[in-house]
Amino acid sequence: MSTKELIDQPWMDIVPPESVAAPMEFAVIVIVVLLVLIAAGLVAYLFMRPRQRARRCLRRLLRDKDRQQYKSLCFQVSEQLRYAFNKPRLASIMVSENEKTKWEAFVDRLTRYRYGSSQPSHEEMDALIAEAYDWLGRVK
Repeated sequence: MSTKELIDQPWMDIVPPESVAAPMEFAVIVIVVLLVLIAAGLVAYLFMRPRQRARRCLRRLLRDKDRQQYKSLCFQVSEQLRYAFNKPRLASIMVSENEKTKWEAFVDRLTRYRYGSSQPSHEEMDALIAEAYDWLGRVK
């Protein structure tokens, strides 16, 4: 209806509302919001994966190891490996036949450090944490 027709009608004081956003603008806004939500979800997923979380924790243990007892550090290394591979025991983690002896030697050394009567040295702890970090990348 034209303005002249509206004035002649009894509804002359009612003004039709202006459109808030064109349909195309609304679609673009919805797409951008969805893309941002998907990107945030993807980043959160990648950040919170078990192996990624275990790697961050091992890096933190390597950096802050001077403040803790080495035996408790060995328990934390074991806990992070079990969490990363979603296994109740380290011995149940499956490795390739080529690396099976190396893995068993690593688990044995970690067990000796955890339950042995003597404390591991500073260098041994550095090597143990670095090897645990390396196993996170090697075992699939």
